[in-house]
Amino acid sequence: SGRAIVFIDELDAVGRTRNTNMPNAATDESDRTLNALLVEMDGFAQSQVIVLGATNRPEVLDSALLRMGRFDRKITFTPPDRAGREKILLLATRDLPLADDVDLGAISRRTASLTGADLHFLANEAALSAAREQLTIVSQSHFNKAVEVTFLGRARTSLEVSDAERRIVAWHEAGHAVAASVLPNADKPVSVSTIPRGGAGGVTWMENDDRHFVTRSRALASLTVALAGRAGEMVLVEDDFTSGAANDLRVAAN
Repeated sequence: SGRAIVFIDELDAVGRTRNTNMPNAATDESDRTLNALLVEMDGFAQSQVIVLGATNRPEVLDSALLRMGRFDRKITFTPPDRAGREKILLLATRDLPLADDVDLGAISRRTASLTGADLHFLANEAALSAAREQLTIVSQSHFNKAVEVTFLGRARTSLEVSDAERRIVAWHEAGHAVAASVLPNADKPVSVSTIPRGGAGGVTWMENDDRHFVTRSRALASLTVALAGRAGEMVLVEDDFTSGAANDLRVAAN
C-alpha cells in the first residue's frame, strides 16, 4: 500500500550538525549517513510515509534536518504529572505480585519530576528489595526504599566514617532540617539521614510536588535551606567548617 511509519531513536547519533572545520574519517562517515538520510527524506513529500525521530539533545541536530518536509514538527515531552505517573506505575508493576498495602497513588504523589524511565527503575528496585529479603510479594515498604534509592542514591553502609565526621554531618543535616521546618514557604523535610548515599555524607530529603512556577518567597526559602547546612556546621565548629557544603553552594548559586 506504500504506507509506513519510520521511527529513528536517538536521532542525534546520525543527525548531528556536520563538521565543516576539521573533517576526519569519523566525521566523514557520519556526514555521509546524514546526507543519505536527507536525500531519502526529500522523496517523502507526496508519499504516505511518516518519519518520526526522538532525541534528548535537539540542540545538536543539523539545521537541514529541521526544514519543511523533514523533521518540521517538534513535540516536547516533559516529565509526567501525578496522574501520568500513577498510570506509568500501573504499567511498570503489572507483572509484579503486589501486597495489599501498596498505594501507587501515594507513590505518584511523592515522585514529582521523575520520568517514565525513572518510574520503571523504581518499580524494578522495589522488586529487587523484596528479592533481597527472599520475599515473593512486593510491599509498600519496598517501594519506600526504592523511592529513597531513586532520589538519593543507594546507601553506602559499608563505608567507614569516623565519629567526628558523623557528628559534623549530623549538625549539617540538622541545619537543613531545622531551617526547612521553621520557614513557612520551604519544602518540609521528609527524612534525615547521616548514612552516606552516593557522593554525599548525609541527606535531608524534602517533600516535593508538581510545581510549574517558583515564587520569590519560595525561592528565598529554598536559598536559606540550602545554606543552612553550612550554618549548622559553623554552630558546631565555628570557622573550621568542611567541604561538605560544596553541592549546597552550587544549588544556591543556581
